[in-house]
Amino acid sequence: MKKAFTLIELLVVIAIIAILAAILFPVFAQAKVAAKKTTDLSNMKQMATATYMYYGDYDDTLFPYRVKVKSPFYDDPNVDGGSGACHPGQGSGNRQWWSVLLYPYIKSYDMFKGPGVANAWVNIEPNGAANGNCSYGGQNSYGVNRILFNANQNPYNFGSAAEPAQTLVITDTTYYDVMPKMTKRDATPAWPLGQFIGDPGATKYAVDNAGNCDYFNYWVQLGGSSCTAVNPLGNVAEETARMADVKKRNGGAMNAAFLDGHAKSYPAEQLVYDLVDKNDRSVWDPWKAGVQ
Repeated sequence: MKKAFTLIELLVVIAIIAILAAILFPVFAQAKVAAKKTTDLSNMKQMATATYMYYGDYDDTLFPYRVKVKSPFYDDPNVDGGSGACHPGQGSGNRQWWSVLLYPYIKSYDMFKGPGVANAWVNIEPNGAANGNCSYGGQNSYGVNRILFNANQNPYNFGSAAEPAQTLVITDTTYYDVMPKMTKRDATPAWPLGQFIGDPGATKYAVDNAGNCDYFNYWVQLGGSSCTAVNPLGNVAEETARMADVKKRNGGAMNAAFLDGHAKSYPAEQLVYDLVDKNDRSVWDPWKAGVQ
């Protein structure tokens, strides 16, 4: 007489396998996220070291976050199906972005592709021709602290930062420059001018509903979010939705590089609200004098 499994026995085995799979799959998913977070932090550390080396070579002057110089990728024949029609900066004139400026110290453009970013790109955006951006911004994984890289001023000197070890220079974003949240948890403005005391550029990041991604809305590009602004400002439901988007990258964490060359991981919401919560002690404020 041949021995065989009964239907009941087969069903029991299948049920056990299903239970084990239900237990293990989330564990595997968490391990994958943790691995990406670690790789992302490693990228951040190398960018922090590159930043430190850059201003060591340039008389303590920080690199600009973009310069009006022709990009080495401007006429790349591989862009736009080989036609070269779509290139970095097509919509804004010739540009070199900070990733190009730091490249000599990193020697790998792949370092600017976040492991937790879907369709990460650097220098050339695959869908540039389709969405009209044509690689504007240089990459979609990391961004510099806009407060430290004012577009209307010459690059700041390293010595202008009151506490380099407590001054954020690069963090996880989906745009090449970014700002912290400057509205409170009830979505009301934290400061009337949004002007950093001590900023030689005297830039005012005032409340403005003029358009998507105005400076007060730049925080929505942190972490795993995108340029989907909160309009009008004060819309709590919109802010809640954008915060959920921010947390999608690295399992709700954000990595950051600092001026002294170290890197650190934060809970995403903590870094987003760091300026509102700490004011003159915030890692976003280079001058550690507060906002007015």
